[in-house]
Amino acid sequence: MDAKTSSVEDEDLQEAAIRVSEIFEKNKVVDWKNKVNTRKKIKREINVLLHSLDLEQSKIKSITNELMKIGGEHY
Repeated sequence: MDAKTSSVEDEDLQEAAIRVSEIFEKNKVVDWKNKVNTRKKIKREINVLLHSLDLEQSKIKSITNELMKIGGEHY
């Protein structure tokens, strides 16, 4: 993201990235990708985090979905 498209500071984004990683680590259980309740919990926590950055709702949804895909590949 460049400064023209987002008012979120780089430091905030770095902190958010760390917190997203912590969310996945905290909720990582065997076969979490197939457990609906676990996926919902992770998604909800990511949504709360992204809302705290004052992002637009449409961006929050797409970012959350992308993070869930990435998390599914790496955790």
